[in-house]
Amino acid sequence: GAVSEEASAMRDVDLLMAAFPDQHPAVRQLLRDQVDEYVDAEWPVMAEGQATLTVAPARLVQVQAVVLGLPIQSEGQRVAQDRLVTSIDRALESRRTRLALSSSAIDPFRLTALFLVALTTLAATGCVHADRLRRAAVALALLATAMALALTLLCAQAAPFAGYFAIGPDLLLQVRPAP
Repeated sequence: GAVSEEASAMRDVDLLMAAFPDQHPAVRQLLRDQVDEYVDAEWPVMAEGQATLTVAPARLVQVQAVVLGLPIQSEGQRVAQDRLVTSIDRALESRRTRLALSSSAIDPFRLTALFLVALTTLAATGCVHADRLRRAAVALALLATAMALALTLLCAQAAPFAGYFAIGPDLLLQVRPAP
């Protein structure tokens, strides 16, 4: 969700800058360079869970400075500038959320506790259906499959930018302004 929101906000900036044709090419280049930096530099660091908020996205901050200094000549441009500021703020907030999520992890103690709850539930189900082996086998197989899927999804969500189920920068690349 954070990546989608960030991509949407950056796309809004690109579209709204059309109200300012003189500054639009420079802002498009800044957005393009920012997306490239996200893909080339930030994504690998996020995959390792080492991303921090200490470094601000320089080009997006430059876009913000350009937007705040835009010469307003009409009411439409004033509205566009307000929406540009809002979109840049959304992009920055979504980036903060994305970086915070990249360092999230499942506490091993909680994961172990969840695994033990699953095993206990399987044992209890087996005891309840012990008098009918076929029913017990079906119930245990279904329950074990559901638990395995739940644990797999939980582990996949623990590191959203790494591993087989990793979230990639595809959405940001889709909204990257063309040269």
